[in-house]
Amino acid sequence: MLASVQNPLRINAAHEITAAWKRGIADMIESYRATGQLLIKAKEKLPHGEFLKMIKTDLPFGSGTAQRLMAIARDEKFANAARVQHLPPNWSTMYQLTKLTPEEFDRAAKEGKIHKNLTRMGAEYLVRERSFPPSEIKATKVCPEKYRLFRERADARMMFRSIVENLRSLSSRPVEWFLKGDLLPEDVDRLAEFLREIADEIRTQKERNAHSDSEKL
Repeated sequence: MLASVQNPLRINAAHEITAAWKRGIADMIESYRATGQLLIKAKEKLPHGEFLKMIKTDLPFGSGTAQRLMAIARDEKFANAARVQHLPPNWSTMYQLTKLTPEEFDRAAKEGKIHKNLTRMGAEYLVRERSFPPSEIKATKVCPEKYRLFRERADARMMFRSIVENLRSLSSRPVEWFLKGDLLPEDVDRLAEFLREIADEIRTQKERNAHSDSEKL
């Protein structure tokens, strides 16, 4: 409480940012951009170290969300009304779309790949799709079934990578944080067992692939 009294500029900025964030219930897309703009403004005005303190103690979200909201606010694509009509009302999905160039965004929107119901995973796939070899892209267009299987494989990899990243971020937090939630010890045990099963399956599959390759030699 004492820190709040000593830093009125930080507290005022936090209140303004929190209010903009909560307005997202009514107009999510505009709220995310407004929140990001206020974060950028606060980062520029607050003394060194106060911006991170504000995120840690005064805001309803963490530094990762703050960075993504600022990226959304900086993206000129989202200032275009013609593009906004295609945007999904989800900040994490919008953040993934910041990685597309204006030309890539417009092309994907024209093809119906960017729409209001687009998920974060779907947006991640659009970003990754840029790096697919031309031969692979051509093959998936010619063979719809191969395209479906290729996309399911990519989605599965994305999901697993997201789970791993989330686990890593949670593991850096104190045990007290977990105790505040509904996570039970047996839940952690089940998760650990599940990850062990995945590791065993991956190891077995790699051994089979290696054995198969050796037989071809």
